[in-house]
Amino acid sequence: MENEKLDKTINWYNNNAKDYVVNAGKISNTDWLDNFIKRFPANSYILDAGCAGGRDSQFLKDRGHIPVGVDLSSEFIEIAQQKHPDIKFILGSFLDLPFDSNSFDGIWCNASLLHLETNDQIDKALTEFHRVLNNQGLLYLSLKQKIGTEKLKHNDNRFFNYFELHEVKKIVEDNNFEILELLDEVEDPGGRLDVRWVIVHARKK
Repeated sequence: MENEKLDKTINWYNNNAKDYVVNAGKISNTDWLDNFIKRFPANSYILDAGCAGGRDSQFLKDRGHIPVGVDLSSEFIEIAQQKHPDIKFILGSFLDLPFDSNSFDGIWCNASLLHLETNDQIDKALTEFHRVLNNQGLLYLSLKQKIGTEKLKHNDNRFFNYFELHEVKKIVEDNNFEILELLDEVEDPGGRLDVRWVIVHARKK
């Protein structure tokens, strides 16, 4: 089944949501966030795509923006709403976002798109991102970089898709985004030596 791996991944997050949120709170990716939000005027509407427990949504709000979080894990959404009651969090899928077209000035998608397995799923998600962004809206993606031999693998019952730099460039450009910045071999904010990231800043065409 096409969504079997994604379903197992979401089940893992639902079953481990509390511990995950605690551990994620110990990791700082403020440099990545600051580099993204410096591109926006105050009070911009920004979608936190794959919001988990709302850590990054709160950062966006603290920096003067209007975040909305979306995640497929119902447990994450419940935790996020409890921890950050003044921010809106919605249960939903990247493949069919529950928002009107042209709703957001930016999308922050940090370590989330990598749970999709097929190119068709990734294209669909980027098509949805394109749809809900305003004209000239900005997209941020961070994806695990392929530094070993495995392209797809499971870890703790979660599925991960690993990407090479040229793949990321093609995926983004083929889905009608202009790349503004493409960063290669970015160190892991959690200090894992075997994990590197590709980071993309792009603009909706």
